[in-house]
This record gives sequence, structure tokens and C-alpha cells, in this order.
Amino acid sequence: MLNSCDFTPYIFARQANAIGRSAKTVREYLEKHYTEEAVNTDKSTVKLALRALMEVVQSGAKNVEFAVMKRGERLKVNW
Repeated sequence: MLNSCDFTPYIFARQANAIGRSAKTVREYLEKHYTEEAVNTDKSTVKLALRALMEVVQSGAKNVEFAVMKRGERLKVNW
């Protein structure tokens, strides 16, 4: 679960989120395609995130790098 806040003192709990340029487009993709089945395994969660990212990446998947962080584990880059 991600928590985020805007310029107000309110905190919003989210299941998925995006930040940065084109974040609105990625958030809209996640809102439309997020289901419990889409995130029930690590592999399917990464797949959903990469598909959302591909909505805004212009140069294609060959220029994308990603990392997965889990509590109590080392950072995994492009696993």
C-alpha cells in the first residue's frame, strides 16, 4: 500500500500510484486495469507496472530499466 499526499494536509492510501511527468496517464491506466488478480504474484505485478509505463514511454521497452523493492530484501534491478 502506498500513501501519498498533495499540497493539503490530507493523506491518501493507494493500491497503485505514479509520479512524475505523464503520471496522470499512468494512474488512469492503473485505475482501469488494476485488479486483485493483476497483482497476486510478483511477476504479474511487475507486468502491470511495465504495461502502465509503456503507455507513456516513447522509445519502447528496450530503454526501460526497473527495480523491485521488498521489505527485508535486497533491491532487485531488472529481475
